[in-house]
Amino acid sequence: MKIKVVPNYYAPKIEGILNDFEKIHCVVYEKCNFKCIFCDFWQRNDIVFKEITLDNFSKVVEFLIKESNAFKFTGGEPCLNPDLKEMMNIIKTHGGIVFLDTNGSMFTKVKELVDEKLIDVIGISLKGNTPIEAQKNSGIRSDKACWSNVIETIKYATQKNIKTIVTRVIYNEITEEELVEMATILSYAGNNIYLKINNLMISQYNNNLSPVDEMIVINKIENFINQYPEYRGRIIYINDKSAVHTKQKIQYF
Repeated sequence: MKIKVVPNYYAPKIEGILNDFEKIHCVVYEKCNFKCIFCDFWQRNDIVFKEITLDNFSKVVEFLIKESNAFKFTGGEPCLNPDLKEMMNIIKTHGGIVFLDTNGSMFTKVKELVDEKLIDVIGISLKGNTPIEAQKNSGIRSDKACWSNVIETIKYATQKNIKTIVTRVIYNEITEEELVEMATILSYAGNNIYLKINNLMISQYNNNLSPVDEMIVINKIENFINQYPEYRGRIIYINDKSAVHTKQKIQYF
C-alpha cells in the first residue's frame, strides 16, 4: 500500500475525545473513487506517497504515539485501502485513538470497522442535500455511492454512538434554507453529530468556483443557530487552508 503520513496535524476538537490543543497524525491514502468538483486531490500529481509494510507502519505508530495518540485516516478515500483494518488494529494495539475521514460511499466497509470497535470519531462528507446535488458535486453517476450509502453510513455511526462530523463544502453561495435542509436530513442523529462547514479552498483545478464571503457565512450560521439552538457548540467552520495545522484557524459556533 502507498500512503503519506503527516505528523502533528490539528483536527477539530471533539468533547471527550481530544484535548483543546492536542494534535493528530494524518494517514493519507493515495486513491479516491470520487471526482469532486471542488477537490483537487484526484487531479494533483505532486503528493508523494510511499510504499509501506504493516510492520513498518507499526514502527511509525510506535514512534508518533509519543507525541499524540490520535491518528486520522483520510485521503483520497481511505476505505479503498485493503490494509485499513489492519492499520487501525495496530493503532488500537498501541493504545491510540482512530479518526476516519470518508466520503461514506463504502457503507459495508465502515460498518465492519464500527462493529469491530476500531473507530472513535468519523468524519463523513455530505456532497449535497439531494441525490442530484450529490451526483453533481461528487462527479460520479451512482446515487447509491454518493447519496444512499452516505446517509446509511451517517445513520449507522450515530446509532452506534460514534462521534460523527458531517462535512459540507460550500461554494458560490450559501443560504440559511440549505443549512436547515442539512439539519433536517440529519435530524435523527441527536447530539452525536457535528456539522462542519468548509468554505471552498481555491486551487488551479477549481478556480471556476468561488468561495462564499466569510461574513456572509458567519451570519448564516449565527442565524441558523438562533433558529436551532440545539446545534450550538456543534458547528465547526473552516475558512482557511491553514486550519489543517493551526488550531486557532478553526472556528466554533
